Amino acid sequence: MKRLTWLISNNNNADRGMTLIEVIVAISIMAIVATSAITLSISSVSSTTVGQRQQVAVAIASNTMETVTAHTLVANNATGESRIFDGRTQARVAAAWTASPGFPGVDTTYQMSDMFATTSSRPDLAIDTDFPANDPTPPTVLNGTRYRVRTLIGLCFQKNSGGNCDLLAGRTGASPEPDGYSKLIRVMVIVSWTAGEGCASGSCTYQTTTLLDPHLDLKWKIDG
Repeated sequence: MKRLTWLISNNNNADRGMTLIEVIVAISIMAIVATSAITLSISSVSSTTVGQRQQVAVAIASNTMETVTAHTLVANNATGESRIFDGRTQARVAAAWTASPGFPGVDTTYQMSDMFATTSSRPDLAIDTDFPANDPTPPTVLNGTRYRVRTLIGLCFQKNSGGNCDLLAGRTGASPEPDGYSKLIRVMVIVSWTAGEGCASGSCTYQTTTLLDPHLDLKWKIDG
């Protein structure tokens, strides 16, 4: 009789279910797991979006650079410089340079413009899509993200034996080439955007740069 009473009592304890504290603990654990999963999902989506914007910027910069390099380099304008500078007023070139401090090549390149260009002139190549008046390229907006494209084109001097293309003391971009140097065209394409966390101030940027030789006969000395 005692054994039967113990079994009944034990079964009653087993069937009593979960206490309120156990339910609260279980709900808390589920909430923590769900929050972590949601955070991870949001972070993954955000990373994907950041990567997509970067890829778009790279594509825009590459397309812009291809347009520039496809331009006729060896045909000179009335100033004796490459026609790649046609239509680029000094004021608009200076404004684009001022808006690009600290980017590689900006401080080692002579600003070049078309001395015959006026405020109504249309440059052959866009200068800054944030100021599209008379520019051939409008601002680029894709999936709600607006991309600013600055195309800085200037001159620098490089030794025929190689090395950096830089400024020379006592000379300007209009100066003739000194012996042993070649005057090259430096093109800097800077793409920036303000969408996304950390990009509100336009701090998200991508730059591509190249040197072009406008000479009919190349003067670069590649080896030795």
